[in-house]
Amino acid sequence: MSSKELLEKIISLLSADDFFRDFKFRKSDCSFISKNGGLKNIVEIQHWTKYDELVLYPSFCAHFDVLLNWFKKYSFKTIQDQKVAYSFGFTSRMLGYNSSYYEFGLDGNDFNSKFDSFKKELIECSNWVFTNYATLDLAYQQEIIPLLNGEKEMPDGGIEWAFIDLTLCRIVSPQNYDVFKKMILERIEFLHGRNEPNLAHYYDNLDEIISYMESLSVEELEKCKL
Repeated sequence: MSSKELLEKIISLLSADDFFRDFKFRKSDCSFISKNGGLKNIVEIQHWTKYDELVLYPSFCAHFDVLLNWFKKYSFKTIQDQKVAYSFGFTSRMLGYNSSYYEFGLDGNDFNSKFDSFKKELIECSNWVFTNYATLDLAYQQEIIPLLNGEKEMPDGGIEWAFIDLTLCRIVSPQNYDVFKKMILERIEFLHGRNEPNLAHYYDNLDEIISYMESLSVEELEKCKL
């Protein structure tokens, strides 16, 4: 069996499962997507062939339009790339599993047991993410509260997460916004000192970007479209 045929078989079996009945499959990036208003739940399955195996690398993501769409005027990414971006994303390993990779032999040996294990973990991870990030309030509890309490560190790379987190805090907990903004700006300066490459796209316009977000009401943030 070719890797293409094997992938199609796996996607077909997943599509037929009750868990994915409310999801649409997007072939362009091999993703299952469920949309509810301004929230999209996404299971993306990256894949490649390694020797005689098909390797699958799923991620589990929540996309909140209100946290992302306002940023379009500053993003260096294409609109299409912004449409498939996520607010919060996880791999299986990040959720406590031994690995984020799943390997299926092209010879089909032991396919059923491997697929059952893959589907089980896929559904468990999806359920956790889509339950704990079902609303902005829940996302705030997962993302911002631990940072404010010093229970976890901010990312040591990238930068767009900072704009997402700032927007989330401003919407859900404006009383904590000034404190959290100070923490974010300190982290940005730390990343700038390390020459974080992604930050270079935005650093000179940082004040303008944040001021623009702060100038928008929640209603205006919700109306921003890609």
